[in-house]
Amino acid sequence: MVARASRMPWSRLRRVGVIDIGTNSCLLLVAEVREAAREYAIVADLSDVTQLGKGFYDAGRLVTEAMDRTLKALRAFREQADEHEVREFVITGTSVLRDASNGDEFLRVVEEEFGVAPDVLPGEEEARLSYLAVRRDPVLALPRDAPCVVTDIGGGSTELIVGGERIRQMASLDVGAVRLTESLVRSDPPLAQEVESVRARLRQAFEAAPEPTPDGVLVGVAGTVANLANVIVHRQAEPTDVHAFPVTAAHLGALIVEFSQMTTAERAAIPGMDPKRAGVILAGALILERVIEHFRRDCVLTSVRGLRFGVFYDHFLDDGEWTAVTS
Repeated sequence: MVARASRMPWSRLRRVGVIDIGTNSCLLLVAEVREAAREYAIVADLSDVTQLGKGFYDAGRLVTEAMDRTLKALRAFREQADEHEVREFVITGTSVLRDASNGDEFLRVVEEEFGVAPDVLPGEEEARLSYLAVRRDPVLALPRDAPCVVTDIGGGSTELIVGGERIRQMASLDVGAVRLTESLVRSDPPLAQEVESVRARLRQAFEAAPEPTPDGVLVGVAGTVANLANVIVHRQAEPTDVHAFPVTAAHLGALIVEFSQMTTAERAAIPGMDPKRAGVILAGALILERVIEHFRRDCVLTSVRGLRFGVFYDHFLDDGEWTAVTS
């Protein structure tokens, strides 16, 4: 269970917030919970690529510039939350904050500014909450007992979860888009042997992955999959919502070939690409390639509703039936 802020006196309507501090990005979710009607509405869903993990994998410590960038984004989130009259917060941290020798220093500053102690999630808890985000997504609307596989590709780690109504297998692997890029890719554009070294590291890491299952949709959450889908969507004649968009193995293979031949600056100029992700998107695409190969699927459904949604469902809603409504 995630750590939680002290609850305000019970009321039938309240504004709540979840902040997810990731290795590559930070996200803020603001929701209105209407307890009497058992409804909730998403009021704001914001993200900023702050690259908290940039430079970490060389030194084993968070670097000052990365902490400053992230704190600046968090302060902006706090201003947004105040505008929305949020009074309850849950704040979580993931891979880089599990590993950084000076992570506690950063977390103390966050706690001082928000009055809430961030909870650095173990990899297995991060996986569980990402799975919950998919299972309770009203857009994907998976049948309660339908099998599925969920992958959450982050900056420092990749979570893999297999289940139906309940989780059957899960693993948190220490391969993420930032970690692999900073550890193994030194050239821009990358050398062919650097790309192969990333694939080799992934093959080794996936020896600890859950066993492939024959049934169930594969869903990818978090920024890597969403940005890959956004690039593909921008190349289509008809606009399409990224959420629930299928990224096929053929789509992905073509993007990997393209990204491998480009500099970071060239990738940043691609329509639909988040420029702040351009430096690590190739490694993220290679991780997704390995996920698809390992689970023997031909596509992955995109979800833009990742960990922060799982934290929201877990902390602020009970296990009964709730209806998502527009704010």
